[in-house]
Amino acid sequence: MLRAMKLGRVAGSRDNLDVLNAQVQFYSASRDLEHAKYDFLMSQLQLKAAVADLAEADLYRVNRLFH
Repeated sequence: MLRAMKLGRVAGSRDNLDVLNAQVQFYSASRDLEHAKYDFLMSQLQLKAAVADLAEADLYRVNRLFH
């Protein structure tokens, strides 16, 4: 959608505000996705800890995802 907005601006059918709004929506969606990934990983770790199945390897695996 962002690419289409930029192309529309070049063609003259969109103005800068439309492009900026599309960029805001894109980055908001990207941020929300990263938050969801983080919440999912934390939930997995909490579940494993709750059932006494959390291992050091689980922590290393999650740590690698953040580096």
